[in-house]
Amino acid sequence: MKNLVQKIPSLRITLAFAVGILIANKFAVAVTSLLIAGIVILILSVILNRLYSFRFETVFGWMVTTLFVLLGSSFYTLNNQTPTFYEGGVFWGTVLEAPEEKPKSYKSLVQIDAVKDSGHIFKTNEKVLVYFEKSEAATKLKPGNTILFSRAPELIRNNGNPYEFDYKKYLSQKKIYRRTYLAESDWSATPIQKRSVKTVAENTREKLLHIYREKNLGPSETEILSALTLGYKRGLDPETKQTFSAAGAMHVLAVSGLHVGIIFGIFAFVFGFLQKQKRGKYFYVILAVSVLWGYAFITGLSPSVMRAAAMFSLVCIAGNIQRQTNIYNTLTVSAFLLLLLNPNNLFEVGFQLSYAAVFGIVYLQPKIEGLIVVKTKVGKFFWALLTVSVAAQIATFPLTAYYFNQFPLYFWLSNLVVIPAVFVLIALGITLLLLSSVPILSGIVAFLTGWAVKLVYVFLEWIENLPYAVQNISLTKSALFLVIAFLLFSFLFIERKRVRHIKLMLLALIMLATSNLAFQYKQLHNSELIVYNNSPNAVIQLISSKTNYVLSEQAIDSSDYILRQINTVIKKHGLDQPTYLTLGDNYSDSILFLHKNVIDFEGKIIWFDHDQQEIPAGLNPAFVVSTKSTFENLSGFSDVTFVSTAYPKPTTHKTFIFYETKVHFT
Repeated sequence: MKNLVQKIPSLRITLAFAVGILIANKFAVAVTSLLIAGIVILILSVILNRLYSFRFETVFGWMVTTLFVLLGSSFYTLNNQTPTFYEGGVFWGTVLEAPEEKPKSYKSLVQIDAVKDSGHIFKTNEKVLVYFEKSEAATKLKPGNTILFSRAPELIRNNGNPYEFDYKKYLSQKKIYRRTYLAESDWSATPIQKRSVKTVAENTREKLLHIYREKNLGPSETEILSALTLGYKRGLDPETKQTFSAAGAMHVLAVSGLHVGIIFGIFAFVFGFLQKQKRGKYFYVILAVSVLWGYAFITGLSPSVMRAAAMFSLVCIAGNIQRQTNIYNTLTVSAFLLLLLNPNNLFEVGFQLSYAAVFGIVYLQPKIEGLIVVKTKVGKFFWALLTVSVAAQIATFPLTAYYFNQFPLYFWLSNLVVIPAVFVLIALGITLLLLSSVPILSGIVAFLTGWAVKLVYVFLEWIENLPYAVQNISLTKSALFLVIAFLLFSFLFIERKRVRHIKLMLLALIMLATSNLAFQYKQLHNSELIVYNNSPNAVIQLISSKTNYVLSEQAIDSSDYILRQINTVIKKHGLDQPTYLTLGDNYSDSILFLHKNVIDFEGKIIWFDHDQQEIPAGLNPAFVVSTKSTFENLSGFSDVTFVSTAYPKPTTHKTFIFYETKVHFT
């Protein structure tokens, strides 16, 4: 460990800073206390440094580490202080994003700069999600426009369904806590235009996107190209995302390290000659950093691109200024700087995947590539491409399995084609933007670009339809840490060839297998009723071992939000595909009996009410599921559990036991 810290001096402070962020995320600590503790440790460290001797080397090291832990906690706490929530008055806000069309509204992000209430003006700084009623005025809004509105935002809440994506937490890490819906009469635009780096970047990207849309590439082709080159993913439909995900190519739709790396590669190819000159290398660094951040700017300064730009900027600077560089030290420095700027980056899935992938490529790829010696140039190129893909997939596997519950089996095949194709598409996309005003040339480039995107998508559809293209893999949090531990011990064994690391690998595997067996045993003996929060269409799911049934008022459409939640439960529990039923169906098997509103599930009677009907005489249900927040016809019944599908959930009513999302049969 000591040698590792000496080789990568920034590793200790980055890990300590990250630990401090994690502690502050779990435990609320006053900033004052953190600062006082930090000052005390700093003073002691200075005193110890003056009396420095090798006897205090370990103590001094731990004091510095503790200091950075406290710094991490302080930065996280200060960064996540909630703004003052004003509940009334007239709000003055700045539009930060171009409105995105939704089925029933236009969605945008607005920063509230001031509130006028009772004749007083209060300055504030709160970002809120705003859903505008569909109108011509809403379509004309651009980043930097200012608006006035009086409808107070409300706190964002999750639906509360099992294994649901924590949307509230995700937005809070972006300092977004509230949202509101504005009808056309609820707001008005002002003539004031506010300019900032972010709004100028967004408007610049909108102008570039407009060029793509004018070239008639095709609806899907335009949106895919916009995502690949400019990081604009709002227009992508769910089917397109699913195709890229199933083929293991979803990473190319999120402009990040791969895309910035391609831009950097093109730049290095064109201007690499500058590095051969003594003074030219300094000009090369300045020009390279400018190009990297210029690309980040035209992609809207998204966090993923800024991460990648920061990483490549540091690599470029270190490689041209220092005599010797350590790529791991450069990576940890970039991570530290990004966490310093925004501690919430630590919890971003993109941040975690980016650094895991880069580590896999830097550490594993050379070792995998060295397993087979390829002599031809073409063979070397594709072998290197394959090993890069495999190395990145190994390093990111625990995270992708945990967050996305699936593993694309043919990722290696898709990446052999998609990564070179992305290189070509980025070059074509940039060329199209540069030549957009040249009639004939821009038409030719647009034609070639459209067909290139179409061919890539057809290829990915073919991959998606191959047998066993997607394997459902679900990891619990404990299993995630065990898989990561197994990989880390594997890497340590590769480096040091010590028997104890094999023992630790086996221990991690045994614990993982034991955990999985315990989960499978529990599932085989599990009976469960899940009542989803889904007001438009009441939905429940009945689970018996791996068999399950989904009952709803109306048939569930393939595009319904609730279907994604059901599929998540299926993946997490390892269930068979469900039997879908509606209340109008009559159904009977050894587990379930359904007739109108009456359900008999493993001997438990469930009354599924949707219009406040009287419970039939002689029927004594164990559960009453209702679309209303209360049910008035329960007098005379004992031991009845009332569960509502209404959102938000009602509070506990009288003596009836209330469950947020699921009821386990005993």
